[in-house]
Amino acid sequence: MEPQRVMLEALGVDGMSSDEEVRTQEGKNYFILVSKWRAPVLGPWLRIFDSLYLRHRNREAHGDQRGCLPRRRIVSAKQSTSQKFVPSLPINAYRVDWLEQQLDVPNIVHPAAPQQYTHDSQISEYVLSPLTIFPQTLRDRLKVGHGPIPFTAQLIALIRYAGVEQLS
Repeated sequence: MEPQRVMLEALGVDGMSSDEEVRTQEGKNYFILVSKWRAPVLGPWLRIFDSLYLRHRNREAHGDQRGCLPRRRIVSAKQSTSQKFVPSLPINAYRVDWLEQQLDVPNIVHPAAPQQYTHDSQISEYVLSPLTIFPQTLRDRLKVGHGPIPFTAQLIALIRYAGVEQLS
């Protein structure tokens, strides 16, 4: 199983950041609330997945469009007030200062071996480039039967084939 998928599944809902809605004259803004326990390295790593999902929803008008559209979120230094954390993640997924405040790290946090939080350079280029589209051969691999496969599976396929095919 791909390390990115394993880590996303381990983080689960409780490992994702929340946000705070602020209304302005221009409309609503959503500021990301930083989890007290989560290491800063995870934010940019997770935003790559957010960007891939946004691109997919905005570009794939013919696909299943049920549910709320994803909202654009603004990076901020505001901290979440939630005390929840996700146990058993790699030790470098936790903020060092948060770990130092915990009374019994081995038995409560259960940290695992450290992990690298990187993406294939082609995935990063795809996300950062405003006009890049999937090559047709990769798009064909992401289809099953008569409709698109679920986006999570598309992300996994993209990660798997990123080293084989160019994304730009």
